[in-house]
Amino acid sequence: AKEYVNIIYSSGERMRRLFAKVNLLCQLKGGIELIPDEQSLEKCLRAVITDVGSQFPDVGIECSCENDIIMNGDWDLLSKAFYNVIENGCKFSGSGKTLRVTIRQGDQATLVIVEDDGPGVNQETIDRIFEGFFTEDIMHHHQGAGLSLSISSLIMVHHQGKIECENRAQGGTRFTFSFPRS
Repeated sequence: AKEYVNIIYSSGERMRRLFAKVNLLCQLKGGIELIPDEQSLEKCLRAVITDVGSQFPDVGIECSCENDIIMNGDWDLLSKAFYNVIENGCKFSGSGKTLRVTIRQGDQATLVIVEDDGPGVNQETIDRIFEGFFTEDIMHHHQGAGLSLSISSLIMVHHQGKIECENRAQGGTRFTFSFPRS
């Protein structure tokens, strides 16, 4: 009986998380009011890395920052966008691998670059990776509903930024968050 209770509980938790993501996706598509605040980009990312890292103790997460950047944004939403990408990187990198997060100030934009050591993705997937409910291989996709990267992309749009995905020459995937300099 205890086994069934655990199954029911975990199914309920998955449904709750799915509902929360669908709800956020609808709010983002319908126009959400941002609650902007000035904060340290590095501080936000380090908090997200600590949170994700506790769920993936076998994946190393490194963070480097040339200099701390104070930005104005809705940090609750931005934390979700970063969390989604860093969590996906940990899932696909696998045990014993390293995920790198780099904060860089460019001439035109502030960049957050997330690089993993996973298998990379095919070009068709890259072209569709930010679509809602898209998963590369539905037969082997056991977690999630293909919403996280779509949510991250919409959060960036609401911050006048963008997120891009590409394969790295040495293997793995690179996600680049780009915030226009003000």
